[in-house]
Amino acid sequence: MKNLKLTFLASLLFCFLGNVAMAQLGVKAGYNLSSLKYFSDNDENFNEEFISGYQIGAVYNIGLGDRLSLQPEASYFTNGGRSDFEPSLGETSFQNLDLAALLNLNILGSNDGFALQVSGGLFARYALSAKIESDAVGEINIDFTEDDKYQRVNSGYILGAGVKLNNLILSLRTAIGITELASFDSSLFSGEVNFKSRDFSLVGILLF
Repeated sequence: MKNLKLTFLASLLFCFLGNVAMAQLGVKAGYNLSSLKYFSDNDENFNEEFISGYQIGAVYNIGLGDRLSLQPEASYFTNGGRSDFEPSLGETSFQNLDLAALLNLNILGSNDGFALQVSGGLFARYALSAKIESDAVGEINIDFTEDDKYQRVNSGYILGAGVKLNNLILSLRTAIGITELASFDSSLFSGEVNFKSRDFSLVGILLF
């Protein structure tokens, strides 16, 4: 029994070291198209207009056999949305530190060459700063410490698909926030309104 346990542990260690050997650091950059989805007390849901943003950061791609890979990421990520009603009249933008963890599945091909991938995972964001810009009042910086109707931390899930060619990955993603980023009373909707983030991204990754 003791030898069996040692053999099992040695096998796990061998698999772990093999996966580490397949791990690669990389850099990523991407274009974001984002909006803020509103939810009201009277069940009226709607999206703001989309605005452009970007992301730039680093990834760590860990091969788990031929078909799977685990991909932690860290990036600077900008997003937001634009509305034409009070109190969020104008363009609201967030500048974030974004942490994500994705699991990639190769539906065609393998990790060491060409592959078509689908991805899923989670993200967590910390707003470094945020602001509202409008023609009427100009630029207003959001103070998270004093304005408690705005939340600095955001989280949600990611779904995507892409293509991998050796050390290059190109993917399309959507990131759906589940955190209420703000909550306020609106006379237009006769009650409380809150919003959550919605992002669509085109991301390129280069592994080393």
